[in-house]
Amino acid sequence: MPRVLLLEHVPWVGKKWEVKEVKHWYASNFLFPKNLAKIVTAQDEKKLMQDKKSQEAKRVELIEKRHEIAEKLNWQVFQFTFKTTWSWKIFWSVWEKDILQKIKSKFKIELAKKHIDMWPDGHLKKVWERQVFIKLWKDVHCKITVKAVEK
Repeated sequence: MPRVLLLEHVPWVGKKWEVKEVKHWYASNFLFPKNLAKIVTAQDEKKLMQDKKSQEAKRVELIEKRHEIAEKLNWQVFQFTFKTTWSWKIFWSVWEKDILQKIKSKFKIELAKKHIDMWPDGHLKKVWERQVFIKLWKDVHCKITVKAVEK
């Protein structure tokens, strides 16, 4: 059975840039005529191994960077000052974008709205203090405290 390098994603065979063993008739009648694959050479395999190593190194570096960010942010307190009503409700609420701006100004770290989890209570709408989770990766989390205080 020939070993082929897939040039496109082929359902039930493999993803792009994977090396697969397929039946000779399948390669010659389907994959090669449609330019979905080519025969693997030693150079192709060497280049693929180098690419995989560099991608793995980048992935490890990115995960380490996320862990560093989590260590910096863990248990930090971010305070927001607002005018309030007589029932301690604030005229504005603390949103994810407000927290992102505070993080950016204090730590020079750029995060996205998707990283901030204000569940289950939603946005902070009263003079209060609460925990907010920041999810940077599948297993990289940290907690920060958000305070809304009266002006």
